[in-house]
Amino acid sequence: QTIGLPEVIVVTAIVGLIAALLLGLLERFTERAKTIWTVIAFVVLLVSLAAPLDAGVDTESKITLALLHLGAAAAIIPLMRREPATD
Repeated sequence: QTIGLPEVIVVTAIVGLIAALLLGLLERFTERAKTIWTVIAFVVLLVSLAAPLDAGVDTESKITLALLHLGAAAAIIPLMRREPATD
């Protein structure tokens, strides 16, 4: 199956929205929301990396899929942990 740029963008946006919703919920119920959220984010990343490694595809495809997952995490995790700007 071919995965194109539109699919990558849509799935990454959906994951980002879910991440933001989870962080928002955690912030309502705990003072350690960002720490808890970060641990969850890294666990989800590790679980998501199992799919490309277990997929019945060639090595190049596995590496590409793993890099897509790592790239999404590299963008989403720091953005969600940022403190909002105050003016």
